[in-house]
Amino acid sequence: QIRVDASSGVHKFSRVAYSIVNQAGLDEFAAIDLDFDPTYQKLIVHGIWLYRDGRRINYSDRSRFEVLNRESELDLNLYSGKKTLHILLEDIRVGDSLEYSFTVVGDNPVFDGIFSFEQAFEWQVPVQDQSLRIAWGKSNDLQFDFNDSDLEVSESYLDGYRAYSIQKKHSRARRSDSQTPSWYSPFESVYANEVDSWDEVAAWALPLYSLPETSLEVLEIAAQIKAVSSTVEDKIVLALR
Repeated sequence: QIRVDASSGVHKFSRVAYSIVNQAGLDEFAAIDLDFDPTYQKLIVHGIWLYRDGRRINYSDRSRFEVLNRESELDLNLYSGKKTLHILLEDIRVGDSLEYSFTVVGDNPVFDGIFSFEQAFEWQVPVQDQSLRIAWGKSNDLQFDFNDSDLEVSESYLDGYRAYSIQKKHSRARRSDSQTPSWYSPFESVYANEVDSWDEVAAWALPLYSLPETSLEVLEIAAQIKAVSSTVEDKIVLALR
């Protein structure tokens, strides 16, 4: 569930539950990784539970928590500042079921309060139940677009919010071809945003690319260089001095 309003921002709550049916699943799901950016987000882990032999066991105290700095683009001299909460689940066995829930509070300030979100509804493993609800507290409408999907959005009201809901049951595993371009997603997904047109997108993005106003001192220096230089090469040499 995602709660959005103008005063308190964006709260993204997630609840995940899965069963480990073989060794491959054990290797993949014996740890939980939650990504967040501490410069504008707060991560809250509500709990971790294990289901074994008909019992529900609180596993938060049996797990090891570690915050990792994972900079995947350091070779390009790009530093994002994002962190990963790595949760190692000890003594997990084939046949166990796990459940965990968490909330990420905050949204990237570069979007200037404009909400957008993408959610996949197909994965490389089968999924029994999926549910997305957006509790919308703003006065404008929320727009939806779908990729390779016939899912429908239902609308209701919940505690003063407009609640947009999408549900899907019995999703089969979907395999993607190894030659699929990185920019293309073959998986069923939904996009939500609050803008009505590309003109609104352009109005938001334009200030990000605007240059600061040139100072009077810089303009005077440029005029002096132009006055004594006849070629572009001479202007460059004088500008670099």
